[in-house]
Amino acid sequence: MKNVAIIGVLLVAPLFLTSCFDSDDDQPDLNQKFLQETAVIDEFLQDNGITAEIDPFTSLRYEPIIMGSGLAPYIGNSVNMTYTTYLLETGETVDSGTDQTILWENLIAGLQLGLRNVQEAGRIRLYVPSVLAYGESGDGDIPPNANLVYDITLNSFDNPRLKSDVSYIQSYLNENELTAVRHPSGIFYNIIEQGTGPYPSFGSNIMVTYEGRIIETQEVFDGNTGSIFQLSRLIVGWQIGLQELREGGSMNLYVPSTFGYGETGAGTTIPPNTNLEFDIELNSVQN
Repeated sequence: MKNVAIIGVLLVAPLFLTSCFDSDDDQPDLNQKFLQETAVIDEFLQDNGITAEIDPFTSLRYEPIIMGSGLAPYIGNSVNMTYTTYLLETGETVDSGTDQTILWENLIAGLQLGLRNVQEAGRIRLYVPSVLAYGESGDGDIPPNANLVYDITLNSFDNPRLKSDVSYIQSYLNENELTAVRHPSGIFYNIIEQGTGPYPSFGSNIMVTYEGRIIETQEVFDGNTGSIFQLSRLIVGWQIGLQELREGGSMNLYVPSTFGYGETGAGTTIPPNTNLEFDIELNSVQN
């Protein structure tokens, strides 16, 4: 697997490109390039009769071949995968590997984002624009400005804390006879009322009524009525979970510490590595 440095945190397309580069002058050009290259990918898919999914969070195109049954790698220390990399334009194979363990920070941005759509033991085909791959420089057999196709079997990924958190939350739910769906990321949620309005997106402003508790102690650490937030500024657990809910709906959300406040915690209220539980009413969504 060829390596590339990731600058910033990449979350959503085309807006996520703005977080990757220091110069505001670069942002419109990079966003435009992303859109242009995605149009090329769409034309390729159409010409070849390929039906691909569109990730609503990133706008990446992908084919889910085998979904798998483990967790999806939203973040980790490393991944182990078997893969082949092709040039979109020519179909030429430019890289491959079997049972390769690759550090998370050495994955190109398109893989860090795209692998969210496959679970462990699953297989996926990702269509990655060059702006999320090797860009204008290229790398080895990959020429500059090359859009890539990755055929990947995700054998496993290494994130012991997340897997421990998920196991703890699952035990908590079982012991208390609570019903919740496990999202591929590892959060759990129970939709109480689905709502009838729009779903929030990453850039939405939302108004919520909520209460947050520490799962282990059931201690309430936060809560409010009619609070307004930009979803992109909230903890990752909310970013993932609230996109399952429509305006006017309500849910219980169970967040592993990895997608909450992590190893640092939050002040004196939330200790490090704390799993969290929220009751949330999604009052309004402004997209």
